[in-house]
Amino acid sequence: MRYFFDSLVDDIFVRDTEGRELASLDAAKREAVRVLTELARYTLPESESRTLVVEVRDRTGGPFMTASLGFEMQVLRSQRKRAARQPQAPGKLRRSRPNSKG
Repeated sequence: MRYFFDSLVDDIFVRDTEGRELASLDAAKREAVRVLTELARYTLPESESRTLVVEVRDRTGGPFMTASLGFEMQVLRSQRKRAARQPQAPGKLRRSRPNSKG
């Protein structure tokens, strides 16, 4: 059976006009996941927030299955450049001594 894999990235819809001949519904599910991961591969690296959807349809009309992926990048704290710390040799660690004067 021929399946069509339309894609929706945010508000941009791309209709699959060629489709793929696949042996089963399970094969169509795997193909939907493959298409979704390809979309992610090309669109997510430049994104902070994105919604990806693959709609699967056959020759009879509208979609009968969807696969979707929501992505959001959150920066939790800013990174500051820190001076590199030189590691100390194991025998040269400083130890504080308790004050013996009372």
